[in-house]
Amino acid sequence: MPSFLHEALVILFRNQPELATELLRQTKLLEIPPFSSAGIESIDFSEIVPAEYRVDLVIVLRENDKPIYCVIVEVQLARKKRKRETWPFYQASARARFRCPTALLVVTPDESIARWAARPIHIGGGNAWAPLVLGPEGIPVVDDPAIARKYPELGVLSVMAHGQGEPEQAFRIADSTIRALQSLPDEERMLYSDIIDAHLGDAARKALTMIPEGYQFQSKFGNQRFAEGRIEGEVALLRKQLTRKFGPLSPDTEARLAHASEEQLQLWAERILSEVTLDELFE
Repeated sequence: MPSFLHEALVILFRNQPELATELLRQTKLLEIPPFSSAGIESIDFSEIVPAEYRVDLVIVLRENDKPIYCVIVEVQLARKKRKRETWPFYQASARARFRCPTALLVVTPDESIARWAARPIHIGGGNAWAPLVLGPEGIPVVDDPAIARKYPELGVLSVMAHGQGEPEQAFRIADSTIRALQSLPDEERMLYSDIIDAHLGDAARKALTMIPEGYQFQSKFGNQRFAEGRIEGEVALLRKQLTRKFGPLSPDTEARLAHASEEQLQLWAERILSEVTLDELFE
């Protein structure tokens, strides 16, 4: 059964077919001809369709409704020799079906799998075949809000590739992408927010909370993270004050802090400045 990560990556390309062509252009893996439309086509290359013959996506570029280029997108999360050996078949089948130049693009979040996927496949007669491969190091850094607004799925993919990296860069990518999500339908915005949440490093996530007072994120996800980060900071500060005044805190006290609302934390922070016992503080 496909994993959440596999399905999330496929959804990004399905929701925006131009994502594949934009990646190929930005990474200079392939020169894409001008086209007027891009659409998802049938992904079955046989009538009885064994599992290994089901591709993730087939994107056909058209000019005046005529196919001019085909891009097959395969998301690969693990080394599967039998699956890999079907890739030349995919390309040849799509070339025969749509009668236009065809490329196969393998997308993977693992650099070692990217190197494995890029190895030539010897198909006999002295011929070798190799796919186009895009690993995390090749995914563009999307920290320009204008690009994120135009290609929000590219921004999400950039977070997936670089969200655990250098915190300042990860923050810029996430911030630009989170802002871009505001213009999307609720279902897509929520899904993309979950993907960002799952792939953003702790340092970058905390940096998203260090915003001037009064600032409002343009997405629900950003506002939620800002609120969570602010409360975490208040809890940490109050814990230090309580420990300094009353000594090591009991499990009950720790539980009170962990489940307190922002209003309760602010009230306790005011009370600790006066001469009160721990019980009086929490009344």
